[in-house]
Amino acid sequence: MRHLPLCLALAVFSLVPGMASAQESYTIKIKRSSKGLLEQVQSTKTIVEKTKVADNQGNVVQEKDETTVTNTTFKQATLERPDVDKQPTSLKNIYEKVQITLNGMAQKVPYEGKTVLIDKKGDKYAF
Repeated sequence: MRHLPLCLALAVFSLVPGMASAQESYTIKIKRSSKGLLEQVQSTKTIVEKTKVADNQGNVVQEKDETTVTNTTFKQATLERPDVDKQPTSLKNIYEKVQITLNGMAQKVPYEGKTVLIDKKGDKYAF
């Protein structure tokens, strides 16, 4: 009975000649966001922090684990991008839903439901 799945697999490959050895290649082109482009973004990030405090003898004094989960849904509009090969210099994020959970407890975020303008000033971004 153990050999039945292997036999079925061999039978399928023998019915379709060249199926296992056929390799096709495809070129995937990703369009870089350009001026005027509006993208829908959904992001989920999970951060696990483990903290351990020990004294000089190596005895553990305090140990703490924290898990932060961030779920974000927003629209991002590229307002200005002088060079397509570089990052945009001006963006607009329209935050629809932002949910941050720290150790199972929901946290309020002040920018949920708001629009945030992001401009590059020098080598840093200002919000």
